[in-house]
Amino acid sequence: MAPAVKLAPVSPARTPDTTEALLRELAEGQRALEQRIAALEAIGRSRDAADAVLRRQLADSTRGLAFRAADLLRHARVDEALAAALRHADVTTTADIGCWLRGRGGIEDGMAVVRLRGRRWQVRHIMCSG
Repeated sequence: MAPAVKLAPVSPARTPDTTEALLRELAEGQRALEQRIAALEAIGRSRDAADAVLRRQLADSTRGLAFRAADLLRHARVDEALAAALRHADVTTTADIGCWLRGRGGIEDGMAVVRLRGRRWQVRHIMCSG
């Protein structure tokens, strides 16, 4: 076997033209990243709004009663506002509902999503005195 030959890296000669080209390329890359960040932030705001609507609709539709994910999907067949809120939040299966509910702990907008025994849930209105 022949011994490995090490090659020195080739560096292009820096000229005003290549420097300008590199700066333009960097600026274009930065603009592309800024546009991507703005698009992702818009998606996040849209998702947050859909989640807030669904949380309020759950409170209205369940009226403080305990429910399971399957109960919620069944009720959405006759409750168009609930069905629309679920669709808008991209929550369409019992697994989606369970995942969504597990991620909504804590109090928000005066409501708390609470996990009860088993796979039962409840949306409680929380009154805060100040």
